[in-house]
Amino acid sequence: MNLGGSLLAYWVGAREVRPLIEKYGKYILISHHDLDLADRWFQRWGNLAVFGSRLLPVVRTFISLPAGVSRMPVWQFTAYSFAGSFPWSLGLAWAGYELGENWEDLREWMRPADIPIVIVVAILAGWYIYRHVKRSTITIRAADCGITLLWRVLDGRSTEWIYCTSEDGWELASQGERHTFFGRTERTTYVCKGTPIKPAPGVSRWPVSCSTDAAEETGMGELLGRERIAVAGTTLATDHVRKITSFTGEIRGTTHHDIWFDSKSGMPVKMVMVSRTTNDSPVGDVHYEEDVTLALTSLKPRR
Repeated sequence: MNLGGSLLAYWVGAREVRPLIEKYGKYILISHHDLDLADRWFQRWGNLAVFGSRLLPVVRTFISLPAGVSRMPVWQFTAYSFAGSFPWSLGLAWAGYELGENWEDLREWMRPADIPIVIVVAILAGWYIYRHVKRSTITIRAADCGITLLWRVLDGRSTEWIYCTSEDGWELASQGERHTFFGRTERTTYVCKGTPIKPAPGVSRWPVSCSTDAAEETGMGELLGRERIAVAGTTLATDHVRKITSFTGEIRGTTHHDIWFDSKSGMPVKMVMVSRTTNDSPVGDVHYEEDVTLALTSLKPRR
């Protein structure tokens, strides 16, 4: 029964899970390169991994699925699974015989071994996520009326802001959003009118109004004051601006947007965005939750 269940999990990994990962893996931080690395790793170390995992609590339950995803030769998987499971099962049988009616105590004795294994697995998972989450950058370039900020956070996710500059301050002209999920790309461009993002001197509060064909964003902007922020060992004087808005129409929800502008150059030094929105789509409502902090880490231009 133990081997039968392992073969079933192996089959699910090879026939069902791998095609899903190949198609949608990038959404859970698994790329085709990662699959290739896993395949090569199992080709070299798969036999030892399967055998050793069968001797460990917790891990022995899950090794079959990745072995199937990496398409380890089934005969090797079967042989090493049996070889590893046999001493495990033999040990449990001997312990049950020795304990007799107290055999359930065995589980309590083994429970402490689960904790370090779970901790190690959690650390490895955290390390994997840390290595695979990309550090995003904002590219600043000239626009017809001022500057454009392009933030590429993922292959399928980007935001572009166009700021028009004048003696009266900075005004948000438009904001474009691009989301790609499950092979479908959605683009939304908000056109803003009379919406300062860095106001002229003497202005502390102002209305925010941006709209698309199917939705409208309204709210208030506010200059919170001057703050000092350290960038690469240099302390800069910045103007802290906050924009709180809500959406109506096909897009619904709220956003909180804080920006710290360098008081001398006017360039953004730090941005914090919290967004909770729901979009209409042909497959139903799509919910977005984003908590983003973007901070300047160097004062040297990158070209």
